[in-house]
Amino acid sequence: MRAEQYRRHKAGLVKKQLDRNSRAEVIAKRLGGMRPIDLRRKFNVSDQTIWRILKLIPLMLLISVCCLGCDQVLPQTVRPLAPPKLEQPVVQLPAQLRQKNWVVRGEGSCVYASLTTVARWCHRFDIANWLSDPTQNGGGEYGSRLRQRLDAVDVKYTYTDRASVAFLDWCDESRRGCIVWWKPAHCCTFAGWVSMNGKKYAAIIDNNHPNVYELTEASVFVQEWIRYGGFGLTLLYDPASPLPWLSYSET
Repeated sequence: MRAEQYRRHKAGLVKKQLDRNSRAEVIAKRLGGMRPIDLRRKFNVSDQTIWRILKLIPLMLLISVCCLGCDQVLPQTVRPLAPPKLEQPVVQLPAQLRQKNWVVRGEGSCVYASLTTVARWCHRFDIANWLSDPTQNGGGEYGSRLRQRLDAVDVKYTYTDRASVAFLDWCDESRRGCIVWWKPAHCCTFAGWVSMNGKKYAAIIDNNHPNVYELTEASVFVQEWIRYGGFGLTLLYDPASPLPWLSYSET
């Protein structure tokens, strides 16, 4: 009887239970390249036992992929970092994207150039391309006709023709900027307010030399804006977000 049991055991027909560590070792050695027949001989179990263990490998791989990144994260000590200085002015469009004035029928296109800069800042390059197309727009312009043309192509905007300081504040707070009548027979882009040395300034992008910001003390700016007609207009589209910043550091 013992001889028969020994023969069947050698033939791999006697089932032998492996503990958890042994099953894990079987899987590890199989993944390492050991053949199933060699696994059977090493662990002295039947073929069925080996294949039953090996069938768990695909499931284990699937679980490991699904749980990727779910390991317990040990608590770390961090310290908060001070936020960066506020961007001033809020319209931080790269100089290469600020539209320069162009001439149509002997007249400058300052209104369309200024509004093109606002459109690009609001990520509406489709509108900017239409505004800056000299075959469709350009030359001298006034407020009511500009609004008619924007309405005709369903461009969303809001405006003031009464030199509303609240309008400028909203354009600054919403980061949109706007166009304003500024300087004699001219239109520029209001890029927002700037606080410096205890004073408040209006930052202006003049489309005749758009690479720089022109600063005018706020009270003087408002007075002059009223004198030039007090018109302002901006687009109702989302502007670029502030730059991201690191808020903490590991200690």
